[in-house]
Parts: sequence; C-alpha cells; structure tokens
Amino acid sequence: MLKTTEISNLNSCKIELSTFDSNQLDIAIIKNLISDFPLSYESEIKYLQFKFPSTQLSLEDGFFLPLPYSTINEQFENEKVALDSYFSKAFIAKNEFKSQQILWFNWFEQQLTKCFKEKIELLKFNNETFAPFGIRVLTANKNGLDIHCENAFLHQLKPNFRNWLSENVDLENSVSFFITLQAPEIGGELVVYNMDWNNFALQLDSTTYEERHDLNGSLFKNRNKNDVTSSSYNMQKGDAVVFRAAQLWHAIQPPIGLKNRITVGCFIAKGRDGNFYYWA
Repeated sequence: MLKTTEISNLNSCKIELSTFDSNQLDIAIIKNLISDFPLSYESEIKYLQFKFPSTQLSLEDGFFLPLPYSTINEQFENEKVALDSYFSKAFIAKNEFKSQQILWFNWFEQQLTKCFKEKIELLKFNNETFAPFGIRVLTANKNGLDIHCENAFLHQLKPNFRNWLSENVDLENSVSFFITLQAPEIGGELVVYNMDWNNFALQLDSTTYEERHDLNGSLFKNRNKNDVTSSSYNMQKGDAVVFRAAQLWHAIQPPIGLKNRITVGCFIAKGRDGNFYYWA
C-alpha cells in the first residue's frame, strides 16, 4: 500500500523532505498550488522552441525543454562532449529563458521555498549549474510515458558523472517534484505501482517496448511479480506532486483529446553534506 497524503493548504502544512528520505511517505499531492495562470503556456513554450531550438530533446511521445540530465549518457562516445552539451543548455535555461519576458519561469524556484520545510539549493557540477527545471510535454493521442523508475536508467549515465552524482547526493533516493501547467482533456494520470527498486531492480534496457507501455503491468508479471497493484493520480492544472521517483516504478497514462499534457519539474535529493539539492 502506497503511503499518500493530499495537501490543500501549504500555510499550515509544508512538506518535510525527510519523510520521503526515511520512506515514511511515498507521494504527496498538492492541490491548486498555482492559480494565477497566463492564458497559454503552450504558446510561450512554442516561442522558446523557436528561439532556442538546440535546447530541446524531441522524443516520440513529446519533448523535454531544456535537455534533461539523463542525456549525459552512453550515446555520447566522449564524456566531455556529453557534459558540454547538457550544461550549455542548462545555462540557457537558467539565464536566457528567464530574460524572454516569460514571467512564470521566475516562480518555479519560489515554489520550492513555498512547498518544503527544508532549504533546497540548485546543484552544481565543478561550478557548472544544473538546469533548475525541466518542461515535459506529452503529446496528446500518443503513448504517454512508459513504466520506469529513475534508478532503472542510472547505469546508462557516463560513469564519471554518475559516480560524481552518487558521491554528492543520495541519487538512488531522489524524489520528483512537478507542477501541472496544462492537463489533457482525458488521461494523463500519474500511475504509481507498489513496486520498489529495493525489491524489483531491473534495468530498462533489458525490457521490451511492449512491456514498458503495458500499464497493466506485464513488465512485472513476466518476471514472476504477480501481486502488483497501482494507484492513479489525476493531476489538474495548478496541482503539484512530490513522490519517490527514483525508487517507485511509475508511468503516465496516454493524454487524449486536443490538449497536450505539460508539466514543469525537477528532482530533489539529500546531499552527502546533509543539505538538499535540486536539478533537472
């Protein structure tokens, strides 16, 4: 059974990250975190795509903006090239995105202070600043997001970079924090399984596309895990969620209709120095 809480008033109940760190809590839903929306996030994101095309990672189901840290991976033969590719886009996201008169970018980092009891600092790698947030667009009427957990692809990161991360933050217990900027007409729910990395460690590149996209759980059942259950969370525009994304297997239901599913978020983990850090 997943340990879940719903928060409707952050003034009286801020989230304590240590509760995730000690596995006392799996998922926290924050209802109506953001209410003062611009008319259209989609048009502003399209402007950023046009203005900074090199920062985008296009995928079959949609795109990331800017590149996520997971792109520092084995597809690059040279680790320095992989690092330069990511951190150059992270610099643009942190600095130039915010100079484009798109004011809502300025409040993402403020939400971390608003939502959490602990102070959270932006992670740096050799004085290079990580991207503070990632925009994730899931295209309507596509496949949604396949079953995964963050720990299932860490082995694909460049070795020196992966080792640096693990030495500086508790990477295998990181949590995901994201805000829904636009909800689809139908679908797009966050699906979280009662399967934890500690009792079901599986590298994603050892699975099939069909298994990962079968949200009924054949990925687990094909490996003799027949007691799998899942919970779905319908995130509306302005809602936010924090959950143990590194450990818990999860997916996103396909968004259906005329509207894409748009979220903005980051990862958070406790540093080896005792402080909390975020990155995307």
